[in-house]
Amino acid sequence: HIIPVHVGDPALCSALSDGLIQQFGHYVQAINFPTVPRGEEKLRIAPTPHHTVAMMDQLVADLTQVWVSLGLPIRSATVCSGSCLLCQKPTVFSRMAARECYRTDCPQTESAPAA
Repeated sequence: HIIPVHVGDPALCSALSDGLIQQFGHYVQAINFPTVPRGEEKLRIAPTPHHTVAMMDQLVADLTQVWVSLGLPIRSATVCSGSCLLCQKPTVFSRMAARECYRTDCPQTESAPAA
């Protein structure tokens, strides 16, 4: 499964990827234009069955550290207006591994469990 983490800026996306490998040894791909449209840059996290819960928790902690060091905000869950497909059809999307919404405030993508 692939877990996308929306960044929305090519320089910051590459800086996050570089920081994770250089500081912590985590290889996380930065996906930038032309693979994705401008403004939709993201990190692509690809966990495998060989990654333990402890390893995943460490990645989250390390990603958070690099994220904050680059001045990116940490958002808390918000109430979605229900205008995106994730909110309109949550049972359909709950069966999918990658959950993406192009709304910057969608709580479904922030709290979607890894499949």
